[in-house]
Amino acid sequence: MPVTHAMGVAQSGMNAATRRLNVTANNVANLNTDGFAAGTTVNQDVRDGGVISSVAPLQTEAPVILRDNELVSASNTDLVRETVNRIEAVNAYKANAAVFKAADEVAQTLFETV
Repeated sequence: MPVTHAMGVAQSGMNAATRRLNVTANNVANLNTDGFAAGTTVNQDVRDGGVISSVAPLQTEAPVILRDNELVSASNTDLVRETVNRIEAVNAYKANAAVFKAADEVAQTLFETV
């Protein structure tokens, strides 16, 4: 695998982790917004390596609450799930950043050798 390819794969992983962090932040910010439908990221493998990330609505039921003598749909955001998502996304970003850095160091060594 060429060094630049490894860097591209790692970059796509960092992009996916960033999108996951952004979706998680949006979900948490709307935790108390009535009717808010939380989102989730869906990753698809790219044929030559890497990943493409997209956002989809989370398919979970929202609780119904009584507010001002009226039943309303609350947010379906689960703070525990979002905390786990944040931790996983940060770790995925760090792992891909380490791969990117290692590939960059290999490329630098190759350029200095030539």
